[in-house]
Amino acid sequence: MSDPTEAKVIKLPRARARSRAKTPLARRVIAVGGGKGGIGKSLLSANLGIALARRGAKVVLVDADLG
Repeated sequence: MSDPTEAKVIKLPRARARSRAKTPLARRVIAVGGGKGGIGKSLLSANLGIALARRGAKVVLVDADLG
């Protein structure tokens, strides 16, 4: 019998390389918007991004004034 404290090595199959054309750019897009200035859109967006990043998500935040 083998020793239960011994580590067992398992070889896993290699993942196939994905085509760049088929890889989605984003899985989820969360848009925060409103017609009025000074209502906290940037604050909400920043806090949402921080919370998602702390949970392990990759986050990109863009704050733009389109007006």
